[in-house]
Amino acid sequence: MLLAAVNIRLDNFAAIAEACGISPKASLDDLLAAGWRRWGTGLAAQLRGPFAFVLRDLTDGTIYAARDHFGLAPLFVTETDDALFFGQTSQSLRIALGRSPADDRTMLADFIAGAYLERERTFFEGITRFAAAHWALYRQGDRQRQRYWSLSDVAADPHPDAPVERFRALLDRSVAQCIQPGQTALMLSGGLDSSAIAASASLSGAQSGSDPLDALSLTYRETPGWCDDRHLAAVAARTGLDPVEVAGDVHDPLQDMAFWLRAVDGPHLPRGHSVSFQLLHLARRMGDGVVLSGHGGDEVVSYGFGRLNELAKRGAWWQLWRQTRAASQLYGDDRLALFRRYLSHKPYLRRLIRRLARKVAEESPVQRRYLSDDTVRAIEPDRYDIRPAAGRLDHDERMLHLEALDHALQPGSLEVFALCSHAAGVDTRLPFYDVELVEQSFSLPSEWKLRDGLSRYVLRAAYRGDLPDETLNRRDKFDFTSAFLAGLVSQKDKVLDLTDPAVADPWGLVDRRSLADARESLYRNGAGIDLGDAFFLWRVAVLAMWAEIAHAPLPAAPFPHSDN
Repeated sequence: MLLAAVNIRLDNFAAIAEACGISPKASLDDLLAAGWRRWGTGLAAQLRGPFAFVLRDLTDGTIYAARDHFGLAPLFVTETDDALFFGQTSQSLRIALGRSPADDRTMLADFIAGAYLERERTFFEGITRFAAAHWALYRQGDRQRQRYWSLSDVAADPHPDAPVERFRALLDRSVAQCIQPGQTALMLSGGLDSSAIAASASLSGAQSGSDPLDALSLTYRETPGWCDDRHLAAVAARTGLDPVEVAGDVHDPLQDMAFWLRAVDGPHLPRGHSVSFQLLHLARRMGDGVVLSGHGGDEVVSYGFGRLNELAKRGAWWQLWRQTRAASQLYGDDRLALFRRYLSHKPYLRRLIRRLARKVAEESPVQRRYLSDDTVRAIEPDRYDIRPAAGRLDHDERMLHLEALDHALQPGSLEVFALCSHAAGVDTRLPFYDVELVEQSFSLPSEWKLRDGLSRYVLRAAYRGDLPDETLNRRDKFDFTSAFLAGLVSQKDKVLDLTDPAVADPWGLVDRRSLADARESLYRNGAGIDLGDAFFLWRVAVLAMWAEIAHAPLPAAPFPHSDN
């Protein structure tokens, strides 16, 4: 048995060893070999944690590859006439091939349009992502692939037993499994997700006598209205953490972009990465090899807003009015206008919901108008006709929760976290992405997600008493959009240089009129630029930087991590 493992950390190592009848001190190679002998292709379904590995059975040449449930560990694959290549990055496969395959123009067009639709394609034709929650078997020219886990198979639990206590136990366990004593930092904000991790880690550390985590925080003390400092201070005081602060008031959204583009080997990056990913380098300088993040808490726990439609369908108008408070305060919507949307369940108003559904589609952030005519003609006609579940008259909370967790953006964002963290020399761990925790959260009825005008209710209830009430009861959330826009305007000259039609977009993907209008708006209006155009300019600038990197000669070895 030969093993090729990529970024593998098993949270249930001891349980697997016991089930296979081997020592809990066995090597990873021996553990997976024993697991293969016992479960065969069912091995992946038994494992917990981030994993991506390839086994080769020397007895018959069979190759077995598998990736974890959520895509926490990256894995890429490409195949030639006589060889099969696996790697942690697409760049490593390009190096193995000795060439760069052709650019995938559809993926590049998606990026410009602001779409994230693909789970397996990369920016290079013929190099694919190995799908999360799948295994594959390669044997004598035959290939078999199967999904071993799907959230849609998780049964609803209409009468859960002690849901708050179980949620708390599962998250506490996941946090404890992620901590590496003496070498762990936490990205701490005043938000609910990182605050819950802080509370869990603090109580666990107090019980075990271990040192507290290092806490790293972005702050906006110079910008009234952006600041979570009040909540951050309250959480820090309650948990005994002393955050190291990084000012984020004015930043360059293209800062270190070349570094991150090489790490990811493609232009899909979150807009806020230039600020938040500074904390990865800081953690490395502080001697921490592990960074905890609350990323994914929103999707895993769910805001529960599908319950609003459930109440409307039942005609429970008073309850509906009470629960709209959470959505209106989170998104800044007029509460009465939000309530009126659900009156469409009255038979004589059903035409309204159809108009609203069309409006949702029209307001989609995915914009084909940013693409050139030739590009639009080359893609599928309905590729960007995205209709969110919330636009359906019959939607419920389970439908919205599944849509959020099963969106192609989820494994894509996890891949970015993993690759950028590796490049910075740390391992970012995400406690909310625990299989049992995700399943329990998804199975809960909607009243455990939205109750008493509070979204994500089960998480708040789970840490009642261990976090400040002002944190647990807050209904707003800091929106990084204003910070992004201020940063973009502060770097106006750089953005205009990068988006100059003479040098940007060598693929001819971008609509020139839209680009000229957006550049003119940034030049004349600054922060008054339309937000969609601001995001568009940022993507064109990123694409210009990516073009130079993608078409450069390949290095002799894959992009290494940094000791910055």
